[in-house]
Amino acid sequence: MERLNLKLYLQNRYMVEENERLRKTAILLHQERQALLTELKKQRVHKPSPNPSPGPSPSLALGLSLDPGAGSSDRFANGSTDKVHKP
Repeated sequence: MERLNLKLYLQNRYMVEENERLRKTAILLHQERQALLTELKKQRVHKPSPNPSPGPSPSLALGLSLDPGAGSSDRFANGSTDKVHKP
């Protein structure tokens, strides 16, 4: 019984460490995405396109916001990386 408990404890410990590693990676990716969206927004403000396309921009068609404060940015503030389903 002790051997089984030790095995389960070690497996749990490994999962917790892996979760923390993935959480840190998700936070870094989120920050990078926000920086890229901010840069894109600045480029669009400084350089308007000569022929606006009739359809939505590719970033808006993909559900991306150019507003760094919009969307799910606050979901990473508490360390949560739970997926949010957007219709």
